[in-house]
Amino acid sequence: MNIFEKNLRAMLKGVDVDTYLDNLAIIKMDANRRVEVRCVTTGTHRTYTALCVKIIHKENGEITRKQLKFEDHIKSRSRPNEKGLHFDDYNINDWYLSHSTKPEEMSEPINKFIKAYV
Repeated sequence: MNIFEKNLRAMLKGVDVDTYLDNLAIIKMDANRRVEVRCVTTGTHRTYTALCVKIIHKENGEITRKQLKFEDHIKSRSRPNEKGLHFDDYNINDWYLSHSTKPEEMSEPINKFIKAYV
């Protein structure tokens, strides 16, 4: 289990995830629709500061997507100015969620977004 999967599991606590693959979690909605939740950057190289949530239809492709920034949904208890997962020369420096009080708070906006398309 890599750091992405570990933290995706914490953020998606209570969500029925089918598969984890590197920085991606895949959730089956039904026979034709899937939800992809991926850690993404928002403009700073090698710093992951948000989740991109996509709803994808098996035959028709992407239905919609939403970007959820960590700083909008989770408050860091010890490093309020640090956001995201930082890499330095391909080593992980720090993960914003490690200093968070409740990383599972990300599951609420994800579930709310998914339920809008069920």
